[in-house]
Amino acid sequence: QWGVVGGEACETIDAGRHIYVHTSNAGSWPIYISVLGIAVDATISLLSQATPQGREVFGDTTYTLGEDALGKLVGIPIEWSPLVPRDGPRRAALVVIATDMPVDIRPLVTGTGPHAARCACGPEQVLPAPVRATRSVGRGASTRSARVAVRVFEFWVRP
Repeated sequence: QWGVVGGEACETIDAGRHIYVHTSNAGSWPIYISVLGIAVDATISLLSQATPQGREVFGDTTYTLGEDALGKLVGIPIEWSPLVPRDGPRRAALVVIATDMPVDIRPLVTGTGPHAARCACGPEQVLPAPVRATRSVGRGASTRSARVAVRVFEFWVRP
């Protein structure tokens, strides 16, 4: 689930507000959570950049992107790019990716900035299929497709 700090998730959010993403793992095996943001200027950024291969979430636990080190919900700011006219709301999205093994999501955000790229597509077109990952097994490495679950939360941002 996702939401606005001090409010509820809604269809339109004012720029400057802070959002969060709350995930949980009801299973018994670890999963790896990554969160991409698609901004009003079609910039794709890795919001969970502290763990580019996914935040490990063990079975029966939760992870909230937007909490500080003390567990206080501070959120991630929704910004309005100076390159986008302030003539009305624009579409934005959060893309939550859960995998069954670490997968480096950074290739999805290869742009001019350290973790941003422009996307002329909709949120549903961000992820290639299938996602490939490498896991070390003994002395060698084997390659297999990671199992991936994706959830897209679309909303509008008002300048």
